[in-house]
Amino acid sequence: MKRFGLYIYSILLAVTIIGFFSCEKSESYPVEPQITYSNFRIFTDTGTLGNPKIIIELNFDFIDGDGDIGSYRVIGGYTEIVNSDTSKYDLYVQKYSFIDTGFTAITDTGKYYLPYFEPEEKNSFLKGQTTVTLDYFNLKPDTFFYEFFIYDRKRHKSNIEYSDTLFLIPDSII
Repeated sequence: MKRFGLYIYSILLAVTIIGFFSCEKSESYPVEPQITYSNFRIFTDTGTLGNPKIIIELNFDFIDGDGDIGSYRVIGGYTEIVNSDTSKYDLYVQKYSFIDTGFTAITDTGKYYLPYFEPEEKNSFLKGQTTVTLDYFNLKPDTFFYEFFIYDRKRHKSNIEYSDTLFLIPDSII
């Protein structure tokens, strides 16, 4: 009889251990988006008038706990802005250039819409990477970095991230 009790106990212990480890732990994140600078890529192209331009692709990762990133989507070839207030952009990019003895914020802050992302059905959070393309027609040497942050559709502001410092020497690119 002792053996039978030990046998039942062993089976119950094994089932409990298997059940404990087989439970899927759901990931949860704060509703405020979190962004992480990933990298950048620089290349050249020509503008619509044939003038050379420098293109910088800024890549970053994001996580949003309630899965509401982005406000534009393309439907049937037409771009639709989801936010009713089109003055509320999703991505803000500030350029800091090295002038004289230090970095100075350039007055124009870039404001962009991010693509409309939706979470997978089983998750309410979003994880992903996106790329922002920045065009420059000013082909002077420059040393700069970007400061950037995003808002989700409920206007939760993310953390602020910074790119690496870029050393732009147009003659070596074009």
